[in-house]
Amino acid sequence: MHLVTEELEKYERVKQLERLGHNVPVLIRIPCGTPFDRKLEKQLLDFAGTRRLMTVRTYAPEAEKLHGGGPFFPEIPVRKAISKVRELLPHYHVLFQEAVDWKKTRLLGRTLFDASRTNSYEVLRGKGVRVRDLDEPPHGMKPIVGFFSDPGEISDPEIREVTQRIYRIPRALREPGPIIVEWNLQEPSDLVGVKGEPLLLWEWRPGA
Repeated sequence: MHLVTEELEKYERVKQLERLGHNVPVLIRIPCGTPFDRKLEKQLLDFAGTRRLMTVRTYAPEAEKLHGGGPFFPEIPVRKAISKVRELLPHYHVLFQEAVDWKKTRLLGRTLFDASRTNSYEVLRGKGVRVRDLDEPPHGMKPIVGFFSDPGEISDPEIREVTQRIYRIPRALREPGPIIVEWNLQEPSDLVGVKGEPLLLWEWRPGA
């Protein structure tokens, strides 16, 4: 495993988690500026397969830490998703991925691992939310915030179990700085991602 740097693109960071054996979204990356033609359209249709809905995520070709994510279109019909890919490709890298049903989300979170300080997490519990809602939680929802040195210190059993499963990611990546791991825990019957599991890791990224 090579030393990770903050210059890695979002897609590569997702794939690193997959190579470490974690469950990540089923997705493909279409680089910014790729010509949209019939061949690409067919590739996207084939990738979607029998799925009725897909999600489109984007990020700028420039440094992601400066520009962040771009337009986001979750759980939309396949043909509409493909149309969005065509519209966005001149300006963004596009991730064309499986749709994860937010109505079947049990909890989701953002976990900060920092060897120089106490680790922490922010979690939202309940259906109908996404990780980005942690920045501006829906009315009436308050993030669960906690701090820990070891996952065993976490009292909530679901948060503790998720943390135990992702706790060794910084060491496996050999990443010296703080990192953030974003994740979803779906209902037990909602099997998602490349491994078909309820726990899905969206990505890791450098932390502040």
